[in-house]
Amino acid sequence: MHPDVQGDLPASLEEFGLSKYEGRAYLTMIGRGSLAASDLAYYANLPRTKVYQTVKKLEKKRLAVVSKQKPLICSAIPPEEAFGEIVDLHERRVKNMRKIVERLQKLSDAGQRPKGSEERRYFILDPDSALTKIAGLVASARSSVTATLDPWGLRLVAQCRGQLIKAATNGARVRFVIGQQCLGSESLSSLPDGIELRTGDVSANLLIIDMAHMVSVDSSNGKAALFASLDAFGTLQARNFEEVWAKAQAHSINSKSAQLRPCAPRS
Repeated sequence: MHPDVQGDLPASLEEFGLSKYEGRAYLTMIGRGSLAASDLAYYANLPRTKVYQTVKKLEKKRLAVVSKQKPLICSAIPPEEAFGEIVDLHERRVKNMRKIVERLQKLSDAGQRPKGSEERRYFILDPDSALTKIAGLVASARSSVTATLDPWGLRLVAQCRGQLIKAATNGARVRFVIGQQCLGSESLSSLPDGIELRTGDVSANLLIIDMAHMVSVDSSNGKAALFASLDAFGTLQARNFEEVWAKAQAHSINSKSAQLRPCAPRS
């Protein structure tokens, strides 16, 4: 193996979702600069039949730039620019997890579980199952759908446009607090009229439907935790949403530009 791809760095890049070949190619471009596809295959020890597919995947992940003309010249995006957003996202997730642990500890300190209490359980859903389940729960909503959403969560619920319309038709009040990073997202144009939107401090994707079901979605992999009923923890999350909602800034959707416009707040 060539010096560029020795050591444990290629394996470490799997933490960022890169395959073995993608990790080798990226590290080689970082170390040697722009390379023709054939040279990249040589220095990164990649099969020639895989090099084009590998660099195109890196380009799609915004980790590399590939020239349009032949011979193809491949260049890496600098690491801080390429991975900075991902690191920031994980830091926000860790911060939110710590907050949740603190809340859980407060519940634990409040006292022992009473005798005869029911054990609450949750289910882990893969990304496809998460979308299907959320769509079904939203479509059946009768009283309320609330959510805090980051860009990942916004893209997810935007795929449930028909179900959101059905929920609103059934009389459910739909309220979303989206993070500032969602402003300007194309997903906003997919949301139907009648949804109450506010922007605020969002650190996790959490949906509560009819105060009966709660879904937490992991932005790093799309997996979700489904709580079939709200126990004390779920009730706490519902109260937390109301606090976030009260502090957030109200907006309305401008569907032509998929932007948000400030509007008078509704309590």
